[in-house]
Parts: sequence; C-alpha cells; structure tokens
Amino acid sequence: MAKLGTYSYPDIRFSDAVEIAGRILSKFRGTVSVKGLAWELGMAENSGTLFAKIATLRDFGLVEGRGELRVSDLCRRILHPVNPEEGREARITAFQRVDLLRTLYERFEGEAPDDATLLIGLEEITKSPRDEIVRRFGLIQKHLADAARV
Repeated sequence: MAKLGTYSYPDIRFSDAVEIAGRILSKFRGTVSVKGLAWELGMAENSGTLFAKIATLRDFGLVEGRGELRVSDLCRRILHPVNPEEGREARITAFQRVDLLRTLYERFEGEAPDDATLLIGLEEITKSPRDEIVRRFGLIQKHLADAARV
C-alpha cells in the first residue's frame, strides 16, 4: 500500500486487482491461501510485492480474510453482474473504498483533470511535498482515470 501524506492508495491498478480476484474465483472456487496465491502468481510467499497485491485486493474490497483469502460479494458483482448497472455500481463502490480516490473523484466531480490541476489538487488534499507528489503522480493519475471511466 502506497502512501501520500495521510492517504493510502493501492499499489496496482484496479483492472489488475480484478484480474487476480477473477483467477481466485475461477481457479480456486473463490477461496485460496496466501501461499496458494503466491504459487498462482509465481511469487515468493513472503514477498513485499505479493503483500502489496493482497493489500490492494482488500482495499478495493475484492477479497476478505487473512491467511485464507475469499472473494467478496462485491467482487462477484463486479465479475458477474446481473446487469450492466449492477457491475457499474459495484465498481464505483470499490473505488470509493479508497479514501484518496474518493476524495479526488468528489473534488473533480468524476472527471479526470489535466496534469497540472491534479498535481495542485493532490498538494492541497494530501499536504505532501511536491517532489513526493510528482514521484507518485503516475499511478494516482491512472487510478483516477480508471475511476472516471466507471
């Protein structure tokens, strides 16, 4: 989980997190151990990258549990919605679970702002130094663009 000021945000993109959750659902019937997920993703069981991916899955509300990860109802609605509106609402709910993304989405009224506007917004919201914002800007911009597409 990355941080900017007091705000945490996911280390990987939403689409990548949904893809991993989809693999858990299809290959493991919705439940897998952390060790099993590490094997599935070709990662070491104790790697920081694996824990970052799992944290992202949790942050978006796609999985629940600790040693054993279970695909959430929210994730099932994203992967297999009854209708397009249910899938859209589930995706919105997932993005709104992340405080920084929710705050940015509200501030910019669901639109992806230009680079300069987003940089200023991040500085005002997070109170972080500019060099820190610039370093983390790319991924946050992608998250916000993904949220705006929903």
